[in-house]
Amino acid sequence: MVAAGGSRVFITAAARDWSGYKGLATIPGYGKALVYAYAISPGGFVQNVVARILFSETPRALAVSPDGLTVYAAGFQTGNQTTTIPDGVVCDGGAAAAPCSNDGIDTMPGGMPAPNANVQGINAPEAGLIVQYNPANGHWEDELLRDWSPAVKFTLPDSDVFPIDAMTRQVGHTDRARRHHPLQHGDQPGDGKLYVSNTEARNADRFEGPGSSPATPSAATSTSRASASSTAAS
Repeated sequence: MVAAGGSRVFITAAARDWSGYKGLATIPGYGKALVYAYAISPGGFVQNVVARILFSETPRALAVSPDGLTVYAAGFQTGNQTTTIPDGVVCDGGAAAAPCSNDGIDTMPGGMPAPNANVQGINAPEAGLIVQYNPANGHWEDELLRDWSPAVKFTLPDSDVFPIDAMTRQVGHTDRARRHHPLQHGDQPGDGKLYVSNTEARNADRFEGPGSSPATPSAATSTSRASASSTAAS
């Protein structure tokens, strides 16, 4: 909960049990996070309440700009534009597999990248892949930069921090920085930047393999960091 805009109080909440959300739950583009904006009278009474829906799973921290005119709401577990490709879509045969079409409609670029066996030479079972959206070309790519877009029939935004105008209570352009778990954030009055503590999971990298290969991360599975972004750009 934060106060901003002179006489307004902002509170984050999940939308799962909100009666007004039930009719919107199946509409593409609607999130599950709410920010309630309460307008408080000089006498301390609530004059009106406005609810804003954010495209996120669970809202968490709130921060206010130094001038008190912008509220920043951070989602939690906002994702990093990764999703899974089921094993029935990936071509059988591992790294040696040629492009195939398992449904007779869409052509997939191949099989599981190497390594396909452990140190004993035992072949890994056929499995699915994790792919990540590349905003530069609009493709869903694996670690080899192969395009799996025909297997992903949806779009997946990466919205981490949502700026809200404290006066109009409208949501502005969201900050997309591929932060997986934004935790806390706050403004630095000295430089006007917004600092967000967050974690980033390397879930687009595979963990299978012999353990001695550079392709198998053994320690850096996620990173904890503080990210800075320009509040003006948000």
